[in-house]
Amino acid sequence: MNTRERIVKLVKESGLTQKEFAEAIKAPVTTVNGWFKKDTKSPSADYIIPISELFGVSPEWLLTGEGKTPDDQLSRIEFALSGEIKQLSDIEKQDILDYIRFKKAQRK
Repeated sequence: MNTRERIVKLVKESGLTQKEFAEAIKAPVTTVNGWFKKDTKSPSADYIIPISELFGVSPEWLLTGEGKTPDDQLSRIEFALSGEIKQLSDIEKQDILDYIRFKKAQRK
């Protein structure tokens, strides 16, 4: 899969229209429409950062398919949290646990 194909897949999975996507990354609609046609060029470097920010992926992943995807980034956060928690006191750990339970309760 190339850069253009990864971007088209992200847009389709997001449910955005081509027009909404173009507006979100401040690109002309005609430019974005071209990316959805096979055998067209990939987006220029000017659009890689806005696209990666919009979809929460790394520019490296957009360009090469390697690097950090949203799942990779979440794994890094969980790993970092597990390391940080070891340095906390029992009272601080309980505060964190209480906060996590509070955040989960807000979703219900």
